[in-house]
Amino acid sequence: MAIGPLTIRPQVTLANIGIDDNVFNQPTNPQSDFVFTLAPSVDVSLRIRRATIDATTAASYLHFERARGERSLNPSQSVRLEVPLNRLTFRAAYAVASTRERPGLEVDLRARRRIDTITAAVDLRLSPRTTVRVEGAETITDYRSTTVGNVNLRMMLNRRGRDTRLSVRHAVTPLTTLVFSGERVEDRFTLAPERDADGFRLMPGVEFNRFALIAGSAAVGWRTLRPSSPVVPEYSGVAARVQLSSTIRDSLRVTGGYDRDITYSFQPAFPYYLQTTMSLSATQRLGERWDLVGAAGTQRLAYQQMAALLGPDLGSVTDMMTGTTLGGSLGYFVRPGLRVSINAQRARRHGGPVVGQFTRWQYGSSITYGL
Repeated sequence: MAIGPLTIRPQVTLANIGIDDNVFNQPTNPQSDFVFTLAPSVDVSLRIRRATIDATTAASYLHFERARGERSLNPSQSVRLEVPLNRLTFRAAYAVASTRERPGLEVDLRARRRIDTITAAVDLRLSPRTTVRVEGAETITDYRSTTVGNVNLRMMLNRRGRDTRLSVRHAVTPLTTLVFSGERVEDRFTLAPERDADGFRLMPGVEFNRFALIAGSAAVGWRTLRPSSPVVPEYSGVAARVQLSSTIRDSLRVTGGYDRDITYSFQPAFPYYLQTTMSLSATQRLGERWDLVGAAGTQRLAYQQMAALLGPDLGSVTDMMTGTTLGGSLGYFVRPGLRVSINAQRARRHGGPVVGQFTRWQYGSSITYGL
């Protein structure tokens, strides 16, 4: 809906209406349940002279028929301001989310947490093709006092992260931009200062316009982590952020992703891990109204142990965790903007310290309005 300079785009999705055959990710005696997710959202855009304000309000409600304690409402909001001037462009954004979704592959508990993110950036255009960008961001992660085993997530994961980035962007063509960026990273843990760490990312890459034959971005570089505690191991190695897509013959869209970086663990003996994520999906249009989607993904978590805790008790612990997903859906467009689909997905986890393996199937249907 457009009202003068105001544009409003609503959307609602009723997803995963069906069966989850392992609600708690149990290795044995899994419990199944009828589940669904209701996720409404609205995007609002307002132009005031040169400035543009974009805001998004969204929420997702997770419903479990029998496991009522797993039900949750997860709201989020974000607002972004952009002001272009002659050679300068100013950007600022704020986002807040309160979620009870699982925080990652290693945590099975749906733990409530709030995440606040503030970002600011300034672009200086040196020439029609070259721009220097300075960015800063602060992210505050605040878990409620939730215990996994005998470990308090609030104690291990509450933190404030600050990123400062300087990048040079050069447009080789109207569709291709080379990017060279350096980023300083600071993480300060509120209740576990022995986990504090500084780091650096050096990430050269390339960005492709969405109208290019291949759209998206790819960056591969070097990542360092320097913990403040001498018993936490340092890290230096390759990091990557890749998200690319392409449409073939106007009917087949292929999207692939690869990400490699440091993520913090909730386990005291393993303060962080190197997470490598790969994903691939393909969407094939079948005439005017049907489409077929297939997707596969894998995650590998390579844990780093605290030197002070190495010994015979941990010598036999597996320090590599792997998760895989495989799924697909068959969709039908009732009319433009209204899609109904049937879906199935299989997820599996094995290896890793402390937490166990599991296999889970989810199957059902989804309805999306407002594409």
